[in-house]
Amino acid sequence: MSIDLSNSEGIAFYWWGSGGSDQNIDFEMWSPTGGWVGRFPDGPAKWRWVFLSWSVLTEVDLDGSCPDPSDIREIYWTYHTDGVRRINYIVGWRTQDLYGSFEIRQEASQELFARFEAQVSINLPGRLIVRHSDLVELLGRFEVGQDSADLLCKFEVGQGSADLLCKGEITQVGFIELLGKVLITRPGSEALFAKFELSTIQFSLREHKTYAAWDPAWTYTKSSASILRGTSTTGALGKSYFFFVVSRDWLHGKYIRVTWKADVYVNWGNSVYIYDGAYNRSSDVDFPSGAGKLIKGNGLLQTLLTHTGDFGSLTEEGQVDVSGGSEPLVTVFIQSSDSWSGQSGYYQIDTVEINSGAGGSGTLYREPFNDSITMEKTGTTGDYGYISKGGPPKAGSRELYASFTVNP
Repeated sequence: MSIDLSNSEGIAFYWWGSGGSDQNIDFEMWSPTGGWVGRFPDGPAKWRWVFLSWSVLTEVDLDGSCPDPSDIREIYWTYHTDGVRRINYIVGWRTQDLYGSFEIRQEASQELFARFEAQVSINLPGRLIVRHSDLVELLGRFEVGQDSADLLCKFEVGQGSADLLCKGEITQVGFIELLGKVLITRPGSEALFAKFELSTIQFSLREHKTYAAWDPAWTYTKSSASILRGTSTTGALGKSYFFFVVSRDWLHGKYIRVTWKADVYVNWGNSVYIYDGAYNRSSDVDFPSGAGKLIKGNGLLQTLLTHTGDFGSLTEEGQVDVSGGSEPLVTVFIQSSDSWSGQSGYYQIDTVEINSGAGGSGTLYREPFNDSITMEKTGTTGDYGYISKGGPPKAGSRELYASFTVNP
């Protein structure tokens, strides 16, 4: 049998070592007119690719002529210690350039993940070129979705010493694919940092002790397959919150539409509030015992809907105005305040929508409360949990564009 390696940059093989990282394997490869000899590390007891280029092998002539890479007849691996070695796949290899293009068609806060997959059993060198006037250190990561190829990465920067600063902010909330192309054309000494943020909508439940002398006693149930209910018992006072955190910029100007109901005493308040900042259901700092909720940023930004006492099932909406906020995120609270210890009562919500237009048009997110309730803490005066698993708003088919700005 003969192997032709004349069009390759060397030989590669799949190797299983003995686990001795300090041991070397002698390698020989022969043609009728001569051969090549060299060494490589034995390595760990697992499969890996070994690449031997012609430059690391020493030629050996047999008859005064050069060895013939087009007619390889014999290959030997010689080891000098105990252990099991295995060989699989013997191939010729050569380098080639991989070109990638990133294009961003989204203007929302998301994480961008780059993944390179090689589906061939060869060595694929990657080459990145930054056409800039200064030198910069670029960090790259290549992942191969199989065990039969190595990716070698080569970075070339035609510029001088500088950090390139870049910030990409995307205000869309949700999981979508983003393809992006980033071009750096600004000379000078800047650092470019890429920041991508992704958030989802998840409904949290929180009981809050707001009176020093009284304890709350809220419980959370599903009165039907798609209705979330909070119930307060006789002899208790305090607040209950159903809430979610969302991007302030994204939410501004949209419509929140709620189908809800309350069977409570005459002076109980039930409201939809929007507060500046992100609140954490598990935080006793955000919901301190014996006091109101912690004020973040500019505090209460909007009272969207409010009722006092009983009301039957209603579908109501309000247009969001959070222009007075200072935080990147806001929290939407659907709140009930038990302020009469002599009575029990409940409030419940059937659906919550976030729409781009009035009257339920342009639905971007809809929570039907079909999931089961998960309580993470119970038996206290600050019980908490969640109902929805968390998900993105609907992105639709529109194109969203991202802007990258370099500030001197």
